[in-house]
Amino acid sequence: MSLTAFGGSKLKTLGQVSLVVNHRREKRRVTFEIVGNDQSMANIIGRQSSVMLGLVKRVHMMQCNNIFRRYADLFTGVGCLREEYDVTLDASVTPKIHPPRSVPIAIKKQVMDTLNRMEINGVTTKVYEPTDW
Repeated sequence: MSLTAFGGSKLKTLGQVSLVVNHRREKRRVTFEIVGNDQSMANIIGRQSSVMLGLVKRVHMMQCNNIFRRYADLFTGVGCLREEYDVTLDASVTPKIHPPRSVPIAIKKQVMDTLNRMEINGVTTKVYEPTDW
C-alpha cells in the first residue's frame, strides 16, 4: 500500500498496526500505517479515524446572521481596493497550468450566471488562452 501526502507525493508504507485508542473515555480500534523512520516526518491521523474519534466534524451550514448584521458595511458591494495595488511574484516559482475543472450539471446554470454577473461587474474577465499568471 502507498499513501499520498498533501503535496501529491507518494509515501511507501512498511506495514500496518491496529491499536486501541482512548479518547474522551471511549475506546476505538484504529489502523495506523507505518512509514519509514525519517525523523522529519510528523505523525498524522487520517480523516476517517479523525471523524470516528470526533476530532473533526463536517459543518454543512453556519449561522452567521449576527456577523452579517454587525458588520453589514463589510458585506456589501464588490470589495474593490480604493487604490491600485501591485502584486509582487516570486520569480523562482514556476507557473503551472491546470486543465479547467468540470462543473456538475446540476449547478452549471448557477455557476454560469455567477460568472456572467462577475464579468458584468468587472470582477473577472474572460480569458481564451493561457496567461503568464
